[in-house]
Amino acid sequence: MDELKIQEERMRRAEENVRAAAEETKRLREEGVNGGENEEEMRTRKNLDRIESAKVGTISATGGVLLSLPLALSQFNGNAFNQFADVGATAVSCALFGIVYRYAVRENIDDFQLKGGVVGAFGLVRGFGQAEVFMDVASNNNELSFSSFAQAAAICGESVLVFLFAGLCVEAAMARDFVQRKSGKE
Repeated sequence: MDELKIQEERMRRAEENVRAAAEETKRLREEGVNGGENEEEMRTRKNLDRIESAKVGTISATGGVLLSLPLALSQFNGNAFNQFADVGATAVSCALFGIVYRYAVRENIDDFQLKGGVVGAFGLVRGFGQAEVFMDVASNNNELSFSSFAQAAAICGESVLVFLFAGLCVEAAMARDFVQRKSGKE
């Protein structure tokens, strides 16, 4: 009999804990999880954050395109569509980079490893992808040589430079308060 009473007491306590948790959840929903911020304030804050993301994406894309445009023109092979597509892909990838960079770096102004890691990750992923395509084409045309490996390495380096310049443009915009840094609290 004592064991049955112990089990009943445990069940009663567990039910009380569940009720208390449900009441706390209800209270938090009613007052707002964000420190009393109502739904309208939260929507306004999110819209302002989206505007900042659009600004940082535009700045980053512009910076990346400004660096890659002379490089693309120096490699012009007569096919304007390919050059336009390459610059367009650079703009889109740099815009995404800028948004991710803003979220990753947040208020860590002096964390150069974090900043370099974001730049390196984007640059190397894009560069390795382009280098792989270049090497596949060279291999299919039986043109593999030391110069094709050197050109593939240059493609990777160019991608890292593009994202580095885009990151510097974002940092300059943040330093001048044109773009707000993402708060570390969200």
